[in-house]
Amino acid sequence: MDDGNLFAEIKGFEGVWASCDNIETCRQELIEVLEEWLILKIRDNDDILIVNGMDLNVKEVAPV
Repeated sequence: MDDGNLFAEIKGFEGVWASCDNIETCRQELIEVLEEWLILKIRDNDDILIVNGMDLNVKEVAPV
């Protein structure tokens, strides 16, 4: 980026991105953002992109 920071995103995962001043910090932040994104998607029962055959979508909610 123009300010010297690095920008990273994961295609297909809208809103999962990081901007930091070095690669390792950017990678760590991207992992944290992805984890939080997944937790919110699962909590809200939103669709999650299937990647390499891995499906994290909730199929059925157990009765309480």
